[in-house]
Amino acid sequence: MRNLMVLLACFGLVLSCGSVGCSKSTSETKNACDLSTWVEKAKSGCKLLNMADLRNADLSGDDLNRANLKGANLKGAKLEGTKLANANLSRTNLTGTDLRDADLKNAILRYADLRDANVGNAILDNATLGNANLEGANLEGASLKSTKLGRNAGDKPVNLRGTILTNANLSNANLLSADLSRAKLAGANLRGASLRGANLTGADLEGADLTNADLSRANLTDANLKNTILIDVQWGSTTCPDGKEHNTQSCSYLP
Repeated sequence: MRNLMVLLACFGLVLSCGSVGCSKSTSETKNACDLSTWVEKAKSGCKLLNMADLRNADLSGDDLNRANLKGANLKGAKLEGTKLANANLSRTNLTGTDLRDADLKNAILRYADLRDANVGNAILDNATLGNANLEGANLEGASLKSTKLGRNAGDKPVNLRGTILTNANLSNANLLSADLSRAKLAGANLRGASLRGANLTGADLEGADLTNADLSRANLTDANLKNTILIDVQWGSTTCPDGKEHNTQSCSYLP
């Protein structure tokens, strides 16, 4: 019975606050689609939240697993500890959003805007972030195991310029051609990660573990490799921190 009530409430919201209705500026649709309405539906268990206006909303700890938030505006929202596993967050505005400790396993974040978001200690295992923008985001301590961050299935590589990934778990992550320039990856777990063609210029990889990682065609100019673990790394046309290209020799010879 509760599931039926949630479904009916959700359906009513779609009728009154659908993407077409909310795009109009009439007072009637504005009242129907105000923040409190969207928040109320989200907290009631409604999963149909595509195109919702949830700017600065507080949904910390709420259950939004499998929610459809495609195209929603969550700029500045508080989503600390929120359950978003298997959620559709494609083309969602998450700039400046607090996603600390959030569960985003298997979430779809294609074309999502996560600039300056705080994603510290969040779980993004096996998530899809093709074409996403994470410039300046804080992912310190986050888990991104087997996450698709690189060029995949026609997607553009993810923008991770200046992103904080200190102590993050990126084991087996797809970072093909990703832009990690000036990224902070100290202590990160990059075991088995695909960094083929990645831009790591000026990146801080001190103490990171790149065992079995693919660094072929990667650009490591001015990168910090102090105490970096480079066991069984795949090299090939790799540009080392000194700016010189090496086909087979490891960059680990550099001080």
